[in-house]
Amino acid sequence: MALKILHTADLHLGMKFKYYGSNTASALFRARLEVIDSLIEKANKNQCNILAITGDLFDRVSVKKSLVRQAITRLSSFNGEVVLILPGNHDYINESSNLWSSVRDELPEEFLILDKEEPVYLQELGLNRVVVYPAPCPERTNSDNQLSWIKEKSDLIDRDMINLGLAHGSLEGEAPEGDNYYHMKKDELNGLGGIDVWLLGHIHQPYPQKEETTASRIFMPGTPEPDGMNCRHSGSAWLIEIEKDKSVYARALKTGEFKFREESRKINSEAELESLLGEYKDNQNTLLRLKLEGTLPEEVYRTYIEGAENQIYETLKSQVFYLELENELRPQISKELIEREFKKNSIPYLLLERLENEDDLTLQLAYDLIREVQE
Repeated sequence: MALKILHTADLHLGMKFKYYGSNTASALFRARLEVIDSLIEKANKNQCNILAITGDLFDRVSVKKSLVRQAITRLSSFNGEVVLILPGNHDYINESSNLWSSVRDELPEEFLILDKEEPVYLQELGLNRVVVYPAPCPERTNSDNQLSWIKEKSDLIDRDMINLGLAHGSLEGEAPEGDNYYHMKKDELNGLGGIDVWLLGHIHQPYPQKEETTASRIFMPGTPEPDGMNCRHSGSAWLIEIEKDKSVYARALKTGEFKFREESRKINSEAELESLLGEYKDNQNTLLRLKLEGTLPEEVYRTYIEGAENQIYETLKSQVFYLELENELRPQISKELIEREFKKNSIPYLLLERLENEDDLTLQLAYDLIREVQE
């Protein structure tokens, strides 16, 4: 029978989301806690033996004890043999951190905090062939990864066992630019031949970026609940099955409630505008940051933007959970608009009249500069 693992990381329980305002922040804070229920439901449905949390279960080492209790209570619904929790760079473990002593006060026997650099044998929990090699983070920032102790013991790794490496840090070629925290190279991980599967955390995007795979031995689950505009997925985790012959099958799971979208759109007609507004009709759980550019026929512009209410803003606001709209749409410049807004034979009038036969962009830039100076 295959060993089944539900692999997650980077829940960041306690993240505050102050930027989005109190009501939105409260909903996002709550969603990060409630996603545990989704993870446990999927783990139990698939009869997983191990729930592996590879770092940053908590957003910082100073979270409230009440949040710790809520998290452990929800995780306790897991029906498998063991919950493995690795300290990451946000919930790091060292002598000055009191977080994990609070966590231990709440833990059932089938929970293991992987806080030491030593092999952890799981036979007492019913997993006779499984050994865990953890690399916990001792501080918030460090460019050096914590794999050295595993490398030193690599010759002693029993190849007849299923050996799992758990680490937290940036992964070569996958981390955002400038993120070198606990940096790991793929060749470095693959070179530790005694480790059959690496379960990593830290990068909030899943790796590999596939729905399923039998080729990879390195996995990043991504955050299970999206946490910002740079998060391009809807929450993810890995379901990993390891057979007796150590062949691996992994399937990506969707787990999150909210979605973040950041877009820039160019709109130059009423049809394009109507099409845009129609795109978000079923996006009640979307946080949208949208920038609009372009020009609209004057009548359309007045109707949608300068009426009693800004119809673009109000329509989008009613369709999504949260909206940031940067509206740089402008009315298309016409002879009628020039005559209505500027005195005949005035300098702005004469300039714009002369530019009427130029390209639309030049005319629009001139109009915008004149209006900016007048304001």
